[in-house]
Amino acid sequence: MSNLGTTEDQKIFNETLGKNIKYLRKQKGFNQTRIGKVIGTSFQQVQKYEQGRNSPHPAALVKLAKFFKISMDRLCSQNLIEDIEKFKDRCKSLEIATANGVAVPLDNMSAEIDALINKMQKNSEQFVKDQPLVFKFDKEVDPWL
Repeated sequence: MSNLGTTEDQKIFNETLGKNIKYLRKQKGFNQTRIGKVIGTSFQQVQKYEQGRNSPHPAALVKLAKFFKISMDRLCSQNLIEDIEKFKDRCKSLEIATANGVAVPLDNMSAEIDALINKMQKNSEQFVKDQPLVFKFDKEVDPWL
């Protein structure tokens, strides 16, 4: 849907949603053509969504949320990118508790942490089904990130 005749709030929503779609797409390493196939549209239309010029149909939003394994409210959140980046920063100082309770620091392991975050995002269901990882942060962490 075009931005013609939309209110300022709708334009802000479209811009926020577009930035979020672009951010999530790039985090997953997908191009606009791939996203277009997921929601049944062209890459040109995905470009318009990402630029905030158009907004996806609600059915396309549902497909995007499922594809990115994210809730609808998080997909549309004004804080999505900031929250994910904060989470990544916090991960840089985390420790993993081993089975015997020993905490293993992950200092100077940025590439490994990024790989872990990507794997968790791509395979979130696997982490829920299998034995969970336990993370210990040196600061309080929002569990809803």
